[in-house]
Amino acid sequence: MADVLVVEDNLEIALIVSSILKGICSVHTATTVAEAKSLVSKSRFDLILMDLNLPDGSGLNLISNLNQITVGKEIPFLFVSGDQSTESQLAVLSQGAIDYITKPFNPLILKAKVLNCLRRLNKELDEELILGQLIINRKELRAYKANDKDEKNILDLTALEFRLLTVFSDHFNQALTRSVLIDLVWGENTNVIDRVVDQHIFSLRKKIADSQVQIKSLYGFGYRMESSSES
Repeated sequence: MADVLVVEDNLEIALIVSSILKGICSVHTATTVAEAKSLVSKSRFDLILMDLNLPDGSGLNLISNLNQITVGKEIPFLFVSGDQSTESQLAVLSQGAIDYITKPFNPLILKAKVLNCLRRLNKELDEELILGQLIINRKELRAYKANDKDEKNILDLTALEFRLLTVFSDHFNQALTRSVLIDLVWGENTNVIDRVVDQHIFSLRKKIADSQVQIKSLYGFGYRMESSSES
């Protein structure tokens, strides 16, 4: 399991982030730049999530010194900050940040972005995920349905349908609104209407039929992927 360092001086937010990431990585916390430097010098981390403004300086100060602290080993990082200015986001991204998440944040979006970061680093979960008779291979960007003889039949999914399937699998048994699905699948600030989401989910449903997994409609809310035996 990947080790993630959360650098956040607001203890309530630090606890919320730790709760969101529970089960997908091992979370360590620091409240200041100095404390984070000390932890990084003693332990190995796969990813750092940090606030921009900390009691003893800017999170950028930590990033600028990371190479010295880790003897040349780069640690990927993303920022979680209440500063929504374009200038701050550009400054962070120009320093090599993977992403910049503004507060208040959607817990599902934060979790999905951390999962994406970890997958890029090949630190997250096994490359194959099995749900019922579905087999999702993230490395191959393919999904299969197993038959009674344990033979794998490839599913003819579009790239967008595969992204939908992975989002639902990452949030199995969780209710997702259409707006959250749009952010996670199409991207934030994308002009996609609800009907487009419904059409793609309708197509995906047909392709994963009889797989012991279903995408259930939640009237007036959105969708949830669950075991078909639960319906």
